[in-house]
Amino acid sequence: MIALARRTALRPKDSYARHDEHCAQWDEFEIEFDGPSHANPFTDVELAAVFSDGRREVRAGGFYDGDGTYRIRFMPDAEGPWTFVTSSTARSLDGTSGRFAVGPPTPERHGPVRVADRHHFAYADGTRYVPLGTTAYAWTHQAEHLRTATRRTLASSGFNRVRMCLLPKTYAYNTEKPELYPFRGSPATASA
Repeated sequence: MIALARRTALRPKDSYARHDEHCAQWDEFEIEFDGPSHANPFTDVELAAVFSDGRREVRAGGFYDGDGTYRIRFMPDAEGPWTFVTSSTARSLDGTSGRFAVGPPTPERHGPVRVADRHHFAYADGTRYVPLGTTAYAWTHQAEHLRTATRRTLASSGFNRVRMCLLPKTYAYNTEKPELYPFRGSPATASA
């Protein structure tokens, strides 16, 4: 079920946020907002929320997702009732509050990985984690058919992590240009 969070302060224009009313521990909780899209919302608008379970507060940053949509994502690490309040440089996104309930984790969720016993790794619930990975530095430069074939191979290999470069350098065997760039502009013009 989707809940609407209402602004806590009376403003000329009310703003609402969309989010689920329930979330499992260590799952992704997301708040979606409609907000300003003029100027450059990627850099001109700051957005965050403070989440609280009544014992402590955790701050999570938000981001502009395009088409006038902003998002804040948070991973609750404890069961029980949680609340949030937003802060933003955009008036329409500032001061929105809401609540949601966090239930027990699903069987596949074990929490974040941390160092355990100085020489090992474990998930937050104590389940052992053994990192087994490979490197795909030029992943973003490959054609879709090659990325799909690589995903299939990795899925059946037992790997649980892949390391890649966001902006890999050109290698003799890598002459493809990536479909998407993380920034506006192009490498050819070096401009926005």
